[in-house]
Amino acid sequence: MVSLKSTQALQSTGASMEDRIILALKPKIDELDRKVLADETLGSDDINTLLLQHQFNHIHHLEIRADEMDVRMDRQDLRMDHIEADITEIRIEIVSMEGRLDVHMSELRGELNGKMVDLSGKLCTEMAELRGYVQTDLVTVRLEMTILSSELRSDMASFQAEIRGEMATLGTDLRMEMATLGAELRTEMATLGTELRTEMASLRSDMLAMEGRLEGQIKEVKVYVEKAINRAMFFYIASITFLVTVLQLINTFAPH
Repeated sequence: MVSLKSTQALQSTGASMEDRIILALKPKIDELDRKVLADETLGSDDINTLLLQHQFNHIHHLEIRADEMDVRMDRQDLRMDHIEADITEIRIEIVSMEGRLDVHMSELRGELNGKMVDLSGKLCTEMAELRGYVQTDLVTVRLEMTILSSELRSDMASFQAEIRGEMATLGTDLRMEMATLGAELRTEMATLGTELRTEMASLRSDMLAMEGRLEGQIKEVKVYVEKAINRAMFFYIASITFLVTVLQLINTFAPH
């Protein structure tokens, strides 16, 4: 039995219910160890105490495994946070690139506008000077204008093609990175599920094995008890027979 002072001490220190139960079982476990060392017969209470102790040890093991699973899940959550942070950085970089492209386009438009203004001024000057020239000179000027326009359109088309190629490459890289991260996450989750199922199967096997061992121990105890009862009955009958024989001998040899 647990003393009142020990119980009050556990309550004052804020001990858990499991600690209190273990403290209450400690005297019984010590008594059980003494009986085993003395080769004494184990009663049903002793067997129940063994079962209860084994269950506490098993529960403690399960709590340790649950804590390990919590740690692994926290690591997965942390990894997901890192992945989300990487995605956010990629999005920020895309926005920054779009901003730089807008600035670059604005600069190109300004340069083109400046060139067009300069070209318009030159054309006006040349047209004013060429008004007195012959028709052949006018044809030459129109040809130069056509060439300049073609070059400008070609430059614009080339620049647009470069921008589209760069955007397509960036989108492809982003999709490949997202696919890789998703595959790694699915693989990790499948591994965790397999480990959990393996652990549960192992626990079921341990429970079945323990149940078989307990049934065997109960049968052995029953056989031992039956043998002890038969031995006691034999000695009792033998003692009665001996006493009857002694009384008969006394009556035979006693003087009448």
